[in-house]
Order: sequence, then C-alpha cells, then structure tokens
Amino acid sequence: MRKFLAAALFLMGSLSAEWTEYTLLSTVHPDKILVREIKHISVSGFDSHGHSITLWHETTTEKFFDLYEAFDIGIRYHSTSIVLEALSKLERLGWRIDVTEPIVVVCDEIKNTMASLKPVKIMASIIAGCGLIPLFGFSMAQWRERVIAGAVFPAFGAFVWWAARSNSRERVKNYGNVLRVLVTSPACYIANRTRASMAVMEIISYLDSGTSVAIMQNVLGVYSQSYVMRS
Repeated sequence: MRKFLAAALFLMGSLSAEWTEYTLLSTVHPDKILVREIKHISVSGFDSHGHSITLWHETTTEKFFDLYEAFDIGIRYHSTSIVLEALSKLERLGWRIDVTEPIVVVCDEIKNTMASLKPVKIMASIIAGCGLIPLFGFSMAQWRERVIAGAVFPAFGAFVWWAARSNSRERVKNYGNVLRVLVTSPACYIANRTRASMAVMEIISYLDSGTSVAIMQNVLGVYSQSYVMRS
C-alpha cells in the first residue's frame, strides 16, 4: 500500500508545473504599470538518503510595463487588478482597446480549465478503486487492518478530486472577473462581435449570474435571462 500511495503522490506531483504570478504595485506614472513578478521554479535534487526530490524556489522581480503590455499580462494571468489599472489609465488618456481577442483568450482558458478536470476525475476514481486491493489476500484476523487500508484510497481519491475541482472553480471565477471587466469597461470595445459572441456562448454556463448578465447585455444583446455557475 505504501508503494502505491507513494506512486500516487508522485503522479500528483508530476502534474504540477512551474508557474509565474503577477501582483499590482502602486506607481504615479500615468502611462506605466508597476507589477511584482513572482516565478515559482522547480529544482531537482537529492535528500540526505540519496532519494530524488523536487524543491520549489521563488524569484521576485519588480517590473514596469506599458499599458498594453500590462493589459496583456493581466489577461494571460487572470489578474483583475492589473487589467483594471491598465484600462483605467487608458481611459484617462482617452485611448481605447479592441477586446475581441482577449475575450476569446479568456473563454479558451475557461474551457481548458474545465476540460482539465476530466483526467483528474479519472485518476481520482482509479485511486479510490484501489481501495478494494487490500480487501483481498488477508486472513480474518486482519479485518481491522483491511478496513483501514481499504479506506485510505477512497479518502485520498476524494481529496484529489476535491482539490482539483476547488482549484478549477477558483480559476474560472478569476477569469470570469476579468471577462466582466472586458465587457463593461468604457476603455474597451468589441470590433468582431460575432467572434466574441461565439466564444462566450461556449462558457457562459460556467460563470456566476452577475458576469453572465453583463456578457449578455454587452456582447449578446440579451436582457431577460441569467445563468448561474454549473457545479
């Protein structure tokens, strides 16, 4: 059982990837955005027993970006605060930006996030199903050990699914917040409404009701219907 559990943990670890996050910092520059870039980098090595391990290392840098670069970073890293700050300064300068492609990018990220749950669900089901393995090959004298061992796998499988689902819902929520900003900001306009409409129709059922209403009013031109997030 320990070997299988170790293998499952290794598999979960292999699904993790290096990532970068950006946080907004204050600045008085009228046409620049200051952000803190935090890179999470994996470093492979060995512990004191010679076993291979992976450690995580953070590097932090403060960077200035022009408004369009900051806007792009805010979209790709689903940072509502950076998008809002960039659009606010664009609006004060009297500039506008076509958000057709950003809307499509955000919608694609929402679809990918939800699609990524499928393999995790399968893996969690396999882990849970392995709870049947300890029930075979033991004597009746080991009944308690069998029950305890058999319960570990379903519990771990449920935890894997819960963690993945919670993370996906949080990411969709963040992307939804960015999407709402894109369709409501005075600094934004949609040059290709057909393309934007096709993109949002594929993901609108994943969004909260407030974001859905904003999308329908500003992209689809519908005012009488709302949606709630699908579980």
